[in-house]
Amino acid sequence: MASCNNKKSVVIPVIASIAVVLVLLIAFLILWGLKRRRQQWQGIDIYLRNDFGMIIKKCLFSYITIVLSLCIALESKANYEEDGRLESKNLQFTYSELVNITNNFQKVLGKGGFGSVYGGYLNDGTQVAVKMLSEPSAQGFKEFRSEASAYLHHL
Repeated sequence: MASCNNKKSVVIPVIASIAVVLVLLIAFLILWGLKRRRQQWQGIDIYLRNDFGMIIKKCLFSYITIVLSLCIALESKANYEEDGRLESKNLQFTYSELVNITNNFQKVLGKGGFGSVYGGYLNDGTQVAVKMLSEPSAQGFKEFRSEASAYLHHL
């Protein structure tokens, strides 16, 4: 009987310790995954309208660099490649430049299911609309392109 109690007094604390470590590990992994996902998927979409009707496609920025690589494409049919893709070039803006361009995101042009759109101007006077994505996804990008076309007609 004494050896049975001895085994229980050793087994119960060992099992409890393992359970606590597993619960803490699972909680840590869940929190780490949520934080990482949120940081990686913060997104900004921007599109421009000037004399050529430029559109900037979906661009994501990481929480470390905060530099956006923007894909600019001319809207005219002359700039379509043979396979139907738009010709594009890269530009970069820092997040602080976007804050200046949009005057601290003050002018709200509209809100969609995937984020808000803010108006502003580049240094050369080009009117811009900056879309802050709430959740990037394939459907969100399609919605963005539809919204971009609609806003381009109103700028």
